[in-house]
Amino acid sequence: MKLGILIALSMCAIFALAGCGPATCEDLAPEIIELSERKSGEFSPSILKLYNIRESSGTNVLDCSAIGKMSDGNDSIISFYLEEDADGDQFIGYYAR
Repeated sequence: MKLGILIALSMCAIFALAGCGPATCEDLAPEIIELSERKSGEFSPSILKLYNIRESSGTNVLDCSAIGKMSDGNDSIISFYLEEDADGDQFIGYYAR
């Protein structure tokens, strides 16, 4: 039992050091909110919070959608994703629908 826990913890540490990205849409959501804060400006509100987060099918490593509470007071449907290029580098992005 202890050996199994030790192996699981070791694998988590290896994955963390390897830089593999979020495993779920819930894990990715805080990174998307942070990205929107960096990209916000006079004409582009930031995402304050994501609700009803769901994984959707797509071509990326992780395709997600949610309802976003925006800094301008509106709610928007937000599509966000994690993709990986041929070199294994990961990128995140989002867009409002």
